[in-house]
Amino acid sequence: MFKRKSPPDAVELPSTVAPASSQVRYFEAFGRPLLKLQRRELADLLHWLVTLVLLVVLYRMAQPTVAVPFLIEANPETGETYLSRRAAREFNPALINKTYEARRWVRLVWTGNAATTEADLRAAAAMTSGAAVGELTRFLLAEQPAARWVTDPTWTRDVEILSSNPISDKGTDMVLVRAKLTDSKAGTRVIIVTVQYVLIPPKSAEEADRVNPIGLRVTHFTFTDEAK
Repeated sequence: MFKRKSPPDAVELPSTVAPASSQVRYFEAFGRPLLKLQRRELADLLHWLVTLVLLVVLYRMAQPTVAVPFLIEANPETGETYLSRRAAREFNPALINKTYEARRWVRLVWTGNAATTEADLRAAAAMTSGAAVGELTRFLLAEQPAARWVTDPTWTRDVEILSSNPISDKGTDMVLVRAKLTDSKAGTRVIIVTVQYVLIPPKSAEEADRVNPIGLRVTHFTFTDEAK
């Protein structure tokens, strides 16, 4: 009788994939420290970039905020100031320069003619700040120069500055301007205008040209008719 051969024992094939537990142990041993290192380097890089940005912002903030990279020249006789083509760093306006700009503001506000008044009022408004903004608005609403030209295109009002007196009262700088108004319809009258002002140096040639070279801003004004 032939003996039946028993089946051979099963041969265990080598596995090419490590068990899940082995993968976890490998990651804990090698992967996690590397990942932590990469995250730490990324955090350090972001921190360095933020610090660099803050340093740039602080550097810019530390720079002078008012720079006048242009030359302001003045007429010593009239006080008129104007921009020059030459480069310069600063200009300290004298009292005559401030008085000139206050006189010019009065002339811009009260002159009336169809050719220049719109531009004159824009220039006067650019020189006006603070309480004077509302005061100028109320004055123009009462005067209504545009409405006058609708009814009478020939209407004009000329301004002649008779005198100006700069004064200072308790730290407030002002100019008393005496002006003669010649109205083509209403005749002639003399007014006294009190102009209070501050100086805000222009930061660019464009601003100096739009406002005025010394940065004079009218902050408050009143006017009355001169007693006859």
